[in-house]
Amino acid sequence: MDRSSEQEMEVSREDPEPSITVLGATAGGLAGLAGLAVLEIHCPDVNVYHIVGWHISVAFVCVVAGIIISSVTFRRWTSNH
Repeated sequence: MDRSSEQEMEVSREDPEPSITVLGATAGGLAGLAGLAVLEIHCPDVNVYHIVGWHISVAFVCVVAGIIISSVTFRRWTSNH
């Protein structure tokens, strides 16, 4: 192999920078799944439209809230430091 192909195959050993929005969405998604589990256990309504409309929307709202909170918090934290 010549030198140029060796350079192309070199693996970067640096840690990738995490995306703040992905981290917030993941945290919100985990919180939403915990809330969804509690709703599924304690909610007496077994209507499929109720479950899809309300229970699943709780997880979606938690993901969106996680994205918003993480991006706002990160912006404030980086402007102060």
